[in-house]
Amino acid sequence: MARFDLFRLPANQGYVVDVQSDHTSEKVTTRVVVPLVPVADIGKPIADLNPVVRIEDCDYAFVAQSLATLTSRELGERAGSLLADHGDRFAYALDILLTGF
Repeated sequence: MARFDLFRLPANQGYVVDVQSDHTSEKVTTRVVVPLVPVADIGKPIADLNPVVRIEDCDYAFVAQSLATLTSRELGERAGSLLADHGDRFAYALDILLTGF
């Protein structure tokens, strides 16, 4: 698993982005994730905290304030990587959440 990999949760429960450092991948059995929520379900995203990404013709907000952990088994199917296109925006959103800048 790699940082900013996209996972499709089982039973069509949506998507999450793995935001955990690759350094800890083999040392712990959980992964820190951020849910991607359809923009239509949350209203207007907070600009720096909730960057929007398009997946399969739907806009999703990266809801950094809903940071959570899942076991590797709960992650479901890897659906790709968002590192190249969105990694910097996701890292910035986490910085805003955790440090304020």
